[in-house]
Amino acid sequence: MPVNVADRDVSGVTVTLHAGARVTGRLEFDGAAQKPTADQLRIATVTVDPADGRSGSFNQFTMSRGVVDQSGQFKTYQLPAGRYVIRASAQVPGWSFKGASLGGRDVSDAAFEIGSEDVSNIVVTFTDRPSELTGTVSNGKGPDATATALPASITASATDLRGGRQDIAMRELKSGDLVDYIGTVSATLPDTLRFDITVVRAGGATSTMQLQREFYPQ
Repeated sequence: MPVNVADRDVSGVTVTLHAGARVTGRLEFDGAAQKPTADQLRIATVTVDPADGRSGSFNQFTMSRGVVDQSGQFKTYQLPAGRYVIRASAQVPGWSFKGASLGGRDVSDAAFEIGSEDVSNIVVTFTDRPSELTGTVSNGKGPDATATALPASITASATDLRGGRQDIAMRELKSGDLVDYIGTVSATLPDTLRFDITVVRAGGATSTMQLQREFYPQ
């Protein structure tokens, strides 16, 4: 029930606390690439994020991060009851987060419940075959029927919800008299990516564009 505080002290308020629940599990690596070393496993990150997407304080962020040991086992601090999803990053080149499961059920896209009891045996899987997202930027002039290519320099980057940024190498793909610029970006799904694109045409004229897309596993 709410407590009203006016111009007088309020006494006799009782606050009841109880211990939170821990989340534990292990990391698995699905692929032929070289597996991370024991020291590399310790820098992997596993986070238990609120399913409603709300962000908390720095202390809450620290509590939601799992501590990974040299054998690939992880354990979080005690967390309050609620609905959560698992996110992870191997922090090792060549490996990307594939998903997390609890008793065979996906918990990286679908939320799971944390109550008063610890949640154990979560399997976090990484793959050396990440999903790839491709996009095309076309540079043309005039109606489609008479479009002609103009010389241009295209730069692009993608930023995820955590602020991680990656530059996108753009390459030319000629189609008749037109030139398309194509780039590939890797992402751990589900995620939302913001794309920032800069087009510098011959003569120095510059155009910028920004777009945002949400991506989900199929």
